[in-house]
Amino acid sequence: MCWILTSSTSSHSSTNAGAALSEEAMDVELDRAMSEHYAEGRRGMRSFTATALLVAIAAGVALLPAWLPARRVLGVGIETTLPLTTISALSIVHAAIAFRRVGAHGRWYRAAEQLESLCSVSCGAALIYFSGSATSVFWIYFLLFVADAWNNPRDAKICIAMYSVATTALAAAFALREASADVAVTASLGVLGAVCIYVFAASAKHRLRGEAERRVLRSRLERLLVERERDRIARDLHDGVAADLSTLLWRARELKEAVAGIGDGQATSIVDDLVNDARSSLDELREVVFALRVSGGKWDEFLAELRTRVTRLCAGSLRCEIAIHDDETAPMVPVDVRVHILRIVQEGVRNAVRHARAQVVRVEIERGARIVIRVSDDGEGIPDDALSTSRGGLSNIAKRARILGGEASWSRNGGTELVVTLPLAA
Repeated sequence: MCWILTSSTSSHSSTNAGAALSEEAMDVELDRAMSEHYAEGRRGMRSFTATALLVAIAAGVALLPAWLPARRVLGVGIETTLPLTTISALSIVHAAIAFRRVGAHGRWYRAAEQLESLCSVSCGAALIYFSGSATSVFWIYFLLFVADAWNNPRDAKICIAMYSVATTALAAAFALREASADVAVTASLGVLGAVCIYVFAASAKHRLRGEAERRVLRSRLERLLVERERDRIARDLHDGVAADLSTLLWRARELKEAVAGIGDGQATSIVDDLVNDARSSLDELREVVFALRVSGGKWDEFLAELRTRVTRLCAGSLRCEIAIHDDETAPMVPVDVRVHILRIVQEGVRNAVRHARAQVVRVEIERGARIVIRVSDDGEGIPDDALSTSRGGLSNIAKRARILGGEASWSRNGGTELVVTLPLAA
């Protein structure tokens, strides 16, 4: 036997890889939690009732200066409030329509939401400026904008930048009027609002990170329980049913020898079938036990078992080579994929051993952005109609590849070469 093992994985990287995977899992869960939180918040905000209420508030602000006492308090007339609040109301309605059409994560809605935010802060700043005082009630536009940061912690930096630019421009406009008191008030509210946006967003993100941690821990616990149950089932099958089958096989062989001594050909044939059935059942049970155990084991342990099984298949004069190219930065192979990989390799090698009349069989496994399995031999080559007429091994390989979202292909290249490509998601 000739074994070739090549790997880019260093021995001290396993701990770091595990830590990186844990951090990666946390990032994935945090991103998922933030997306769900954002979509849920927008679902309430973009409801018909909420949209109607916001438009009603804008209409109230637009028409309030028509009442003379309110106009004196606000410092602006309806000729100013009406066009500005109309722009704001239209942006609100546009965002609501976009949400209904494409959802919270659609590009149209994201653009509509940014446009709505821009209109809100711009109209609010304009109304405050035209009111002639930095203590205007029109800061309510900014209040709603700041409070919404809780629902959208992912875009906190954009919100802070937009708010800061608007309040800075407003302070500069008051400075041109030489209204130092208004400049001070605007600057103070600008800093306070930016801090509030940051605090609201950070608080929401902290809560969502806690939720993501709980999800990761829950997933690990479920996986641990499944692995323990698999190990228990595998142990029970190995120590119970497998032991009984081994005893049955041993007794059947004894019976075969006894019947052979009698010279009854028909009885000998029946006992031969019994021995073969018992051996096949025992082999199949061992495969099941291995599948249960390898699902919860480490990748290196899986590769060691794969080498052992290829060695058994290549027993005799056939020479087997195996090459493993393992990228330490690649995602780990999911446990349910490993059994499929083993079955594909076993079937590919078994076909070369039984049908190809090969002298050398080479198995190559590459783990990178995807899993690539190559099984090649120097035998007679695969018949052209082998895959279309197959009802067993070849069709099973193709089916396993399709189940995992990959593909399998066979070619003649001084023998037969099987190439199976499987996607490997992070």
